[in-house]
Amino acid sequence: FSSGGGANASVLNNCLIATNSIGWGDGGGVSSSVLTNCDLIANASPITAGGAEGSTLSNCRLIGNSAGDEGGGGGGADHCTLNGCVLSGNYISSYGGGASSSTLNNCTLTNNSCISDGGGAYDCILSNCTLVGNSAGQYGGGACVSTVNNCVLSANTAANSGGGYSGISGVYFGKGNSLRNCVVFGNSASQNGGGVEGCIAVNC
Repeated sequence: FSSGGGANASVLNNCLIATNSIGWGDGGGVSSSVLTNCDLIANASPITAGGAEGSTLSNCRLIGNSAGDEGGGGGGADHCTLNGCVLSGNYISSYGGGASSSTLNNCTLTNNSCISDGGGAYDCILSNCTLVGNSAGQYGGGACVSTVNNCVLSANTAANSGGGYSGISGVYFGKGNSLRNCVVFGNSASQNGGGVEGCIAVNC
């Protein structure tokens, strides 16, 4: 089992981490690292976190990273803290196209996708984020089983239910199930809840 195809247990500033991969493990780009003003592009992992695993990222871009379906989540990031980051065009064959099991502040998540639940984010805490154009093969095109505060969710899609957000997951229950002070518009789902489904929404 390996970690961090590009870097592991490192401090990285103003770096490009691109087209790295690992044979069997987590974090195709980086693992257990601290990154500032870095780009993680087109990295891959067969299990979890195509871009970053277990790391802290500030003002970084995670673009076009991918992960497989061997029991993990997060095409872009998994178990990370992200501040002021952009997650775009990441993909995973399971859940959490952009991020899973992470905390995101002032981030933008666009055009991320997954086969299962949470096209943009799964099992995350999101504050002051924008989630636009993400898609899920099942539940929660924008986000799924997460705590979402002061965010904008727009033009996200789900093949099953909860185009913008879903509190229902076919995988398991995540970090809360609520939206507060959010703007939800222009999302769609093939079955139920084009905007939101199965959640608590306050001041939305």
